[in-house]
Amino acid sequence: MLRKGSIHVRDAHPLADGTYLAITLTNRPPRGVMAWAGTLRAAAADKQAADIAIDDYDQVEKVSFRSWPDVWEYFSGRQYDELLAIVHAEVDKLYPGE
Repeated sequence: MLRKGSIHVRDAHPLADGTYLAITLTNRPPRGVMAWAGTLRAAAADKQAADIAIDDYDQVEKVSFRSWPDVWEYFSGRQYDELLAIVHAEVDKLYPGE
């Protein structure tokens, strides 16, 4: 957890209610990773990671973690699996070895 930064991914297609399944992760050294996961409002669909706020989510799960492996374990086997794979690959590029 050496550098601060945010990663955000969302489904390419909206759900029936117009929201998008999404995950936003913010690395906040030395405190760890803040995760927001849930349904993103349509109005926020094109925002960049650094511009996403918790209010951009219609329904949100807010969780803090000390390490990346804790993030992967917590979200594994849930509706976020496809998004988690994308985020995990991005984290591996940005934070190798963490």
